[in-house]
Amino acid sequence: EIGHYDVELVASNDAGSGTLRQDHYISIISNTIVSNVSEDFEDPGIALQNWLVYNPDDDRTFEYADYSAYGIGSKSIFFDNFSADGDLLEKWDALITPKFDLTSFSNPNISFDHAYAVFESSGEDISRGDTLTIMYSTDCGESFIPLWSKGGDKLATAPPADSAFEPDNDEWESTQISLADLT
Repeated sequence: EIGHYDVELVASNDAGSGTLRQDHYISIISNTIVSNVSEDFEDPGIALQNWLVYNPDDDRTFEYADYSAYGIGSKSIFFDNFSADGDLLEKWDALITPKFDLTSFSNPNISFDHAYAVFESSGEDISRGDTLTIMYSTDCGESFIPLWSKGGDKLATAPPADSAFEPDNDEWESTQISLADLT
């Protein structure tokens, strides 16, 4: 089953025993090969089928929202980097898709809509930016190679915010990335 699994090793001999545990040590990604993926997040019951939600620190993760890009539909997915205090910097989470078979496409691409505002505290000299990166793997997830990345002001589609950001219909941006070099 797709997911993350903990590993525990117990070793013992005449002198005693010891236990070593590693949380989220093994990740199983889908072995389903797909030729076309379309995800609109409208039905949380079937959204992200065969996708792996990578959340190694068991902290907050991706959530469904009751708003959507350009007001088309009623759902989207978001990552709340605003609400929790004491969050560690340099942590990352990921949505990992099933494997793609791009061989039958003459011009394969990935397209998505995003909305983002940099957090900026009005009472303090604090500005924090997040990064969205699209990566790919050619070795079944052993390693990942960046394909596209934007962060901070370059990712922003709206003015800086000092409260939780919920985008207006006109605060979205559409992106299309060619995958032709990966075929």
